[in-house]
Amino acid sequence: MLLSYLTIVLRNLQRHRFYALLNLIGLSIGVSCFLVAAIYTHKQLSYNTQHENLDRIYRVVREVTDSGGTRFDIGTRAVGSYLADAFPEVKHAVKILNRPMFVSTELRGFNEMVAVSTPNIREVFTYPLVSGDPTSLATPGSAFITEYLASKLFGDQDPIGQPVRVD
Repeated sequence: MLLSYLTIVLRNLQRHRFYALLNLIGLSIGVSCFLVAAIYTHKQLSYNTQHENLDRIYRVVREVTDSGGTRFDIGTRAVGSYLADAFPEVKHAVKILNRPMFVSTELRGFNEMVAVSTPNIREVFTYPLVSGDPTSLATPGSAFITEYLASKLFGDQDPIGQPVRVD
C-alpha cells in the first residue's frame, strides 16, 4: 500500500513539475521562517536568566526619533535615581554604560567591551565571582574582570590587586 502511494506521488511530481517546485519552495521558505522565529524567541526568553529575582529586574529605555529614524536608547542617567527616590517599590537603581574601550596592563593591551556601573550592581545582578571581595566595588578605581580578560591581560598570574588601565 505504501509503495503504491509513493508511486502515485512520483508520477504526479513528474507530470506537474512546476507546481511541485513551487510547493517545495513555499514549504522551505515557511520552515525557514519558522526556524528563525523559534531561534529568536528562544534567545529572547533565555537572556540573562542566571540572575536571582529576575522577575523584579527591569531595564529603562527611551524611544528617540531623529533624522536617522526611530531607535531605542538606554534611559538617561537621572532616571534611575529619580525612580529610586520617587517610588518606594524600587529598591536599587543600577546605571550601566557599555562601551568598547582600550584595556591594558604594562605588557599587554586590547580593545574590549567594558561595562562601567554604579557600585551596587552586585545587589541587583548575581554574577558569580571566582575570586575577590564582592564589596570591593565600593572602592573608587576598583574593577571586576572576566576570567577570559584576566587570562588575556595577565596570563597565568593572579589578577587580584594588579593595575589595569582603561582608556
